[in-house]
Amino acid sequence: MEKPEMIIFDYGRTLIYQPNYNASNGNKAIYPYIDKNPHNISFEEYDRSNIELFEKSKQKEESILKSMSIIF
Repeated sequence: MEKPEMIIFDYGRTLIYQPNYNASNGNKAIYPYIDKNPHNISFEEYDRSNIELFEKSKQKEESILKSMSIIF
């Protein structure tokens, strides 16, 4: 079996909905499998930046949907 080059996790309310979702738990599960960490990013920094990125994308999505509702 070949190792995949990349795995994409789609967990942003598009395919799966989990009522008690906790992003830190997901990040904690993934962090040990990071193959390369040249900047020696701690779990805390990794977790914080992922949560911030998710929040920014969520805000952008809400903004787009709101502007679309004006059109429709």
